[in-house]
Amino acid sequence: MRNIMNQANFVTNELLENYDENELYIELALRLKLMEEDPSRGIPIEPGLRFFAEEAMMDKENFDRIGREIFKRWSGTLYKFTCGSDPDDKSYHEKIFSGDLSLGGAIVIFLTTQFGVLPAIATVLAALVVKLFLDPVHQVLCEEWKAKLPDLRNSTL
Repeated sequence: MRNIMNQANFVTNELLENYDENELYIELALRLKLMEEDPSRGIPIEPGLRFFAEEAMMDKENFDRIGREIFKRWSGTLYKFTCGSDPDDKSYHEKIFSGDLSLGGAIVIFLTTQFGVLPAIATVLAALVVKLFLDPVHQVLCEEWKAKLPDLRNSTL
């Protein structure tokens, strides 16, 4: 299981570093299209499929729209997992906040084990959650934290 978690963390981070929000929506739709043609493509946890980007760019608006719709459908479930809806369900939350697993990796494991979402799709969904909701919050969190530390108020760290 540790190897799968490490791979999920690695691929989610690769997607976060190399794709902007719009590219992630396109990647999500593209992966689903490729899986329609060959379902085995959904099993490996792989970084982005940029080598197929040419096909997606021909119909960029449609892939973007489809990717956004897919994410919208999963958004409620992902929110409940990330923010918690059941105070008794601590298994993933404890791993995330203890440092054993990044949130992106935890989302991948959660989606694949609890809902049977194929890893190729789960990694993109996880990257979107981090990019859309956690990256923006990170800066605000650090600014607030810095304001509460007297030694750092005038620092340019």
